[in-house]
Amino acid sequence: MRKNYFWLGLLLWLLSTLPVDAQKVGLVLSGGGAKGLAHVGVLKVLEKNRIPIDYIVGTSMGAIVGALYSAGYSPAEIEKIVLSQEFQDWVAGRPLTGKVYNYFETDSDPAALHLGLSIDRKFKTRVTPRLINDATLNYQLATMLAPAGAISDYDFNKLLVPYRAVASEVFTRQRVVQRSGSLADAVRNSMAFPLAFRPIRQPDGRYLFDGAVVDNFPTSVMTDEFKPDIMIGVNVGDVAFSKYPKGKDDQLLTSTLLFLGSNVADTLSVGKNGIFIQPDLEGYGAGDFNRAKKLVNLGETAAQAKLALMLRRIPRREDTLALQQRRRAFQDRAPPPILSR
Repeated sequence: MRKNYFWLGLLLWLLSTLPVDAQKVGLVLSGGGAKGLAHVGVLKVLEKNRIPIDYIVGTSMGAIVGALYSAGYSPAEIEKIVLSQEFQDWVAGRPLTGKVYNYFETDSDPAALHLGLSIDRKFKTRVTPRLINDATLNYQLATMLAPAGAISDYDFNKLLVPYRAVASEVFTRQRVVQRSGSLADAVRNSMAFPLAFRPIRQPDGRYLFDGAVVDNFPTSVMTDEFKPDIMIGVNVGDVAFSKYPKGKDDQLLTSTLLFLGSNVADTLSVGKNGIFIQPDLEGYGAGDFNRAKKLVNLGETAAQAKLALMLRRIPRREDTLALQQRRRAFQDRAPPPILSR
């Protein structure tokens, strides 16, 4: 009898541990312009508490933050990037030092410069002059993300964390899920939001721009592409105000118009066992990049509020040392840069 209890206990133990070991966690990061900086705070809380991230899907600013994490940047490194003056310069379209222009000059056909000029020739008389100069943005994205793209052989499944970026096809308003190719270009496509950054022409001739127009909270992409056991969804998109924002309406109008075309986040789309995180960003707009630190902190606050629920629903824990070693090993595989004349 005692022997039977032993085997029964062993069987129950094995059954209880298998789902935990097999449990895969998907993280969905919405678009929202500068408000997407709150995603960085969420990442900080997840990593500090050893909550694993097995897959990432992002739209617009969520695509940027997600790509950096998938490329091997730690939450602390991503925070340092978004709080830097360089980041403020490239989101505003301000030029960097002369090395940017040297970079363009050393390449006979640099993609970022070529794309910018081709769009200018076609759209110059039809596009508002308020479009942000994207040369700095293109250069910075390539600098930060090109190594990871090369390491993964341009297959987003082979990044440190498997990743998808969501964009929109300009004329048909169809959702485009980007799974391969240049990681920097995929991010750039996903964040080319109307009235600000220009759309980019693809090799197949299509123009792509901000994924927020058709799918700002791409939980269905996560389900279709990765089928995780549990989903964490972070929405920083525009939400209805509890009352009319008198005195702030002019300030908020432009950033709100950028996302009028996006769908409202479905809080239930993370699944019955999923976790939905909605930072309280009332009073913040899509262009408030100069309030980066406050936005990161608000993301931390929102994630902390859901921490007990996440720890309960996601019993698996990430080995911090092993994660750091995987990051280092991934980054060490980067090929040396090749400068052509």
